[in-house]
Amino acid sequence: MKKVIEYLKKIRKNDNVVIIFHNDGDGICSATLLNKFLIKWRGRPVDMVIHQPMPPNKNLIERVKTTIPTKIIFTDLAVDQNVNFIKKFETIAPVLIIDHHEISNKISSKRVTYYNPRMFNKKVYKSATYLNYKILSNIVDMDDLLWIAAIGIISDYDITYSKDVLRKVKKKYPDYMGKIDQKNVFLSTFGQISNMIAAAKATKEFTCEHMVSIFTELDDVEDFLKGKYANRFMKAYQKIQNEMERLKIDVEKSSKVFGNVVFYEFNSKYNFRSPLSSVLSDRYSNKVVVVWEKSKGRVKLSIRTKSQKYNVGKIIKTLSRGMKNASAGGHPAAGGATIPEKYWDEFKENLINTINA
Repeated sequence: MKKVIEYLKKIRKNDNVVIIFHNDGDGICSATLLNKFLIKWRGRPVDMVIHQPMPPNKNLIERVKTTIPTKIIFTDLAVDQNVNFIKKFETIAPVLIIDHHEISNKISSKRVTYYNPRMFNKKVYKSATYLNYKILSNIVDMDDLLWIAAIGIISDYDITYSKDVLRKVKKKYPDYMGKIDQKNVFLSTFGQISNMIAAAKATKEFTCEHMVSIFTELDDVEDFLKGKYANRFMKAYQKIQNEMERLKIDVEKSSKVFGNVVFYEFNSKYNFRSPLSSVLSDRYSNKVVVVWEKSKGRVKLSIRTKSQKYNVGKIIKTLSRGMKNASAGGHPAAGGATIPEKYWDEFKENLINTINA
């Protein structure tokens, strides 16, 4: 963390800073915290924010080059999976990586500062938002941004190692934060906002970059709840809730259970496999839920479990090794993968056997 703090403290007003973040609630809140920090630290926001899936797009390097950055920050992206990918970026500018996914490679160098709590404890799970809040709090006062921290932590599903920050949130916002446990945080106001972010992305009401801009503009959670964007977020949320209810009914007749694994083929005009898999994990709390869909010769998966018997992120990453153009990873309770369709039957069979072993 010391090297991360040194990197951040060296950012100056005239630096051209690019933040590259994962395209989900955790990534959006992480990028927002970094942007708010830059305003506090150097008097102006980031020069560019870019959202990315995992793995990042191959043309990302060319896009970043056009900005002529002097600092490049990755957050909530497992970019250590591809060593050559990062080597290309460090030739452009010094790189900072703040991540929490399972570590694939050691990529720290003179030009790359890498921080991941799994370097010290492989089992620890802390969201990227949590990490950014804790790191940045060593440099400036971030307590006015506890509401952003709460939304991002909850968005990333597993709060086990983040309760110290959520307790601070509860003390500051007792009306908006209920019991601090895995189920009740999603029922809180901050949990509902995390759902709105997912819905806005799924319905394309806002881009991820636009949401970073929106949350950077706001001073407090009240500004979000009563501000000019509230209705658009709520309409997106209602669209997804209506679609969610339709799919939950379809799950009853269309899902397939293989021992401790539940498979459901996703079919919707909205892209919200991940939120649906989280909802279904409540219904099948002792099983592993796999929500999947075929798209352009690939199978995309969102996997969740509330059982502590499995590390789904590690399992799917292991099963995808050797499959050309496949990508997979995540956390003990949540994971995602993209598998070429030709490997799907093999991957599915191996997943069933592994979970039921």
